This record gives sequence, C-alpha cells and structure tokens, in this order.
Amino acid sequence: KDKLKNILNMKIFKQVAGWTLYKEQPFTAYMPGKIVDENYKGDGEILVQGIIDLLCIKGDEAVVIDYKYTRENRPDVLAERYRKQLQLYAFAIEKVLKKKVIKKYLVNIYGNKVVEI
Repeated sequence: KDKLKNILNMKIFKQVAGWTLYKEQPFTAYMPGKIVDENYKGDGEILVQGIIDLLCIKGDEAVVIDYKYTRENRPDVLAERYRKQLQLYAFAIEKVLKKKVIKKYLVNIYGNKVVEI
C-alpha cells in the first residue's frame, strides 16, 4: 500500500492534474526509417505500433509518461536506455494528433523516481 501511495503522490501526477488523461493509448504511425533506426539506408517509411502508458493532453500540448519497473535507478542510464522509445511516441503524437509534445517522462515504479527525457 505504501509503495502505491508513494507513486500516486509523485509530483509528476500533480503536474498533469486537470489534463485529459489517456491510459494505455495505442498508436500506429508511419515514420521515416531513419527516425526508427539511424542505420536505415533507405528513404522509406516504417509502420510503428505501440502503446503509450499515459498520454496527457491539454489544448494543443501533450505530455508522455512511460512506466518502467527496473532496479536501474541512475537517471542518465534510464534516459539513454529509453530515449528512442519516447522519441517515437512523441513523433507519433505530433504526426497523428497534431499536438506538441512538451515533456516526456519515465516513472520508475521500482525506484520511485521520475526521469525527464
């Protein structure tokens, strides 16, 4: 109970109070191959599908929150490990929903930490 209470009391969730929240929001979007994989040699697009853990919308702006459960607690390591994933989420939101992604966050449930990407 205490762990859940601590997670729900994180500052990040207070910051998106009043926003429209979409939990486990699926998306499908064509993206330039070079965005998906920097080693991609062509100029075509790749179909990307995913599920955004928490998409927060307010007006023309969006915030992406992705949950992780990992013992890794170093913010720089977490940011590097998941940067590409959140960049793809942001690209899809901006392309499909025409919303400007202003922030991207990882919430490490295990370590009770928030990392801005």
